[in-house]
Amino acid sequence: MNRFPFRATFAVIVLLTVAAAAASKDKGPVQKAWALVVKGPVDVYPKSSRGKKVLAHLSAGALLPAFKTKTAGGRGWTQVRVMPPGTLEVKMGWTESSRLDELPLDRYPPDSDLETLLGGEYLQDVNARYTQMARFLVRLGSGETALVCYIGSVFIPHTRLQVFEQQGGKWVAGPHLEFLSSQMQTGVTEIEVRDLLGDGNECLITHEPFAQTFGTSGVNLVIRRLEAGKFKTLWQAPLDLRNLTSYAPKTKVLDPPVENVGAPGTVTTGSVDYQTSGRVREPVWKGKVEFFVPGREAPVETLKVEKVCKWNGSEFAPLK
Repeated sequence: MNRFPFRATFAVIVLLTVAAAAASKDKGPVQKAWALVVKGPVDVYPKSSRGKKVLAHLSAGALLPAFKTKTAGGRGWTQVRVMPPGTLEVKMGWTESSRLDELPLDRYPPDSDLETLLGGEYLQDVNARYTQMARFLVRLGSGETALVCYIGSVFIPHTRLQVFEQQGGKWVAGPHLEFLSSQMQTGVTEIEVRDLLGDGNECLITHEPFAQTFGTSGVNLVIRRLEAGKFKTLWQAPLDLRNLTSYAPKTKVLDPPVENVGAPGTVTTGSVDYQTSGRVREPVWKGKVEFFVPGREAPVETLKVEKVCKWNGSEFAPLK
């Protein structure tokens, strides 16, 4: 099969996205304030009205550049700029003002100042021009708040989760994590902020695609928080896990059912809720494991799985 038309089309899409990103930096409207999502989820629409088309779903903790405000349909609306982490594509849209807290523009530094703090490749002209950031405010146990940015550029082969903190009245770059990007997706597709432990030190919850060479692929949900000046992973579990590169000679179902997650010849899909245990919100993984055999599209067996992953004082119990 000739793949050239697909590659050419994809290249055009990338270039158009880059051009749009550059235009948003160079010729966009003037930012008036910052808008903090207090309680999610919050939807961003193309127009100042609720509609079927949604540009982005925002979780609590998201910090957005805010521009115009107006009243329409009996509601107050704020124009914001969003960057879904999975695409790095900047979009302008409208969301309900009542779902936001307005913060003064000088409370947080502009992207250019943060890029200067990062230095290195982020100061190169082509990268600085096309670098985009999604911002989140994360409360720390000390009562302070960290600015956490997810940073990416079409010309940099990785994205970065970067912490910025104030020290002596100045912003400094703190710990960071880097994620390799593929041509079709970034290393993180969703980010959420939650206080899962009830101590005021909020957690970052990310959805992270992965693919092993000639192996399994899927998406992990990862819970981290900042401790002792670095990211600490508290839990990880798959939302999607496909292991169809090898098959057992005979379908064998293990007990308990959770032990079948990720077994050869299976496709695992799941979701995560949270249940209260004292002041802690513990992750509850709910999903199914489908068993397959070569030459057959439908699964030969499907297991339902549910597990509460208890907090042990330092981390949540693993899924398996």
